[in-house]
Amino acid sequence: MTVNPAPPPVDALLLDLDDTLYDVPAMKAQVAANIQAYMVKYLGVPQEEVYDLCFKCYMQYGTTMAGLVAQGYKIDADHWHAEVHHSLPYEQYLRRDAKLRSMLQRIPLPKYIFTNADRKHARICLDLLGVADCFQGVVAFEDVQAAAAARGWARHGRPVVCKPEHQAYLLALEATGLHPARTGWFDDSTRNVAAGKRLGMFTVLVGRIGVEGAGADVQLASIHDMPAALPWLFEGGEERGPARGAAEAEPCEPCCTAPALAAA
Repeated sequence: MTVNPAPPPVDALLLDLDDTLYDVPAMKAQVAANIQAYMVKYLGVPQEEVYDLCFKCYMQYGTTMAGLVAQGYKIDADHWHAEVHHSLPYEQYLRRDAKLRSMLQRIPLPKYIFTNADRKHARICLDLLGVADCFQGVVAFEDVQAAAAARGWARHGRPVVCKPEHQAYLLALEATGLHPARTGWFDDSTRNVAAGKRLGMFTVLVGRIGVEGAGADVQLASIHDMPAALPWLFEGGEERGPARGAAEAEPCEPCCTAPALAAA
């Protein structure tokens, strides 16, 4: 765990969902298996080519689905999410996290989720963790795609806009009304963290420590290490009720991933 000695001027938090708020390797493995199965069954990709194509798409485009669409595969996003995520036995993987809930409630700042997944997946995960009402809102796959299309950013060659693309962050910040220089950004991906850092965010890499060149101001082995590493976030905070606006908040996304790589 690395600790930042000087509290930055953070007045809001933006957090990734999958593999950041929770870490369940079995669930990650099942998502990867579902992606591979989808590619074979619905896209006709030969089994022996699946892993390399997944990895290429993930590395070049941010998510497997984004890369597949960019390379000309016809994918209905709702069908993809239904097969890859909604088919998961969520209750087997996720449980109410009282420690996480208490910690989030003690942070006296607005908090939002920013995920490459779709709203349904985000809603299910947050509900099972017991923290849905700790957030003012969620920015998901549907939100980013709709906003990108409205601005003409969903262009030929990269029709799916997602983390770690610069435009995805701009759209998330616009949707939440946050200013990058005053926002704390938490993610398990070094690429996603670095993208936030380039925008001027205070960045926290979650799930790994001792990573050089990650572009993170702080590195946490677990999201539960926030109080020890970032005590200034909790100043003036006490356990409180649902976040204002949480009841109306509509969650937003995890897109896709390559085998053994995170989906968020």
